[in-house]
Amino acid sequence: LTQGVFKMFTAMNLIMGDEVPSQSPIFLHVRYDYDNVVNAAGRLVAQGNKGQVLLDGSEGQHGKNPYPNGKKKVIWHGFSLWIGELFKRGVPMEQIRLTQPAYNTPDETKELLRIAQAEKWESVIIIGNSYQMLRIVLGTIKWMEKNNFWLKCYFHVPYGYEWTKAMKGPQGTDDGQLINQILAEYQRVPEYQLKNDLATLQEAINYIHYGRDSIVDGKLTQKLN
Repeated sequence: LTQGVFKMFTAMNLIMGDEVPSQSPIFLHVRYDYDNVVNAAGRLVAQGNKGQVLLDGSEGQHGKNPYPNGKKKVIWHGFSLWIGELFKRGVPMEQIRLTQPAYNTPDETKELLRIAQAEKWESVIIIGNSYQMLRIVLGTIKWMEKNNFWLKCYFHVPYGYEWTKAMKGPQGTDDGQLINQILAEYQRVPEYQLKNDLATLQEAINYIHYGRDSIVDGKLTQKLN
């Protein structure tokens, strides 16, 4: 099941037979592994997307124990670094927008929906790492359902992963190779579903293939099964 679901969601792209509006805002889920996410945003902008590129507005997370030089250990970087990386990839500064600080994936999703509802967005491109995309999709759908506010979300998975590279996990722990994140992510899914924080796989499939085209005036007119 894990392998099959992983293949499905890592193959997910904003293409999927849909014509995505070129002005759609781009929302980035960035944390420890940001290279592929900012690369994907840069490619979309280079292809002509003129929408805002939204970033978490926090300055990252740092460990309590400092390095020998006195600087606190960086667990994950924040917007100062990410803005620079987007600019290097050709994203104009005026196209970049910061959200309120968000320190985990659910908070990022809440920020996305808060801004989208306030500004009456109709669609959004959501970019996240492939091994996190299942949780991002299920979490986004669940939050839209809870708030009865629906967007046409186009989930975009970057390519070009180096699965053998070293990867840091929560609190900067050494999690070994990046590929280890796959199992860790999918172990979280049933746990968070029991807490009613994530939609079901069937709801996600229904939304992507059927529900997204049923959104009228910000509301989903076809109830998810």
